[in-house]
Amino acid sequence: MTLEARVAALEENREHWDKVLTGIEGTVALILKEQMEQKKEVGLLKKEMGFMQKENNSRFDKIEELLIQIVNNLALK
Repeated sequence: MTLEARVAALEENREHWDKVLTGIEGTVALILKEQMEQKKEVGLLKKEMGFMQKENNSRFDKIEELLIQIVNNLALK
């Protein structure tokens, strides 16, 4: 194989790997973008769940107070 043929083969090989790396870069960028979007969605769900948990805790506290009052009223009778 002549020197020119080797150089041409190496150039062809480099161009091939440039295309492969460009494709991989695009794929990784897409995966990272989707991951960031999912992370945002999870964050929003966590905030929503935190609010719901506080609301439920308040409801359970009220129910507990009512049950204590009922038990106390029954105990006094």
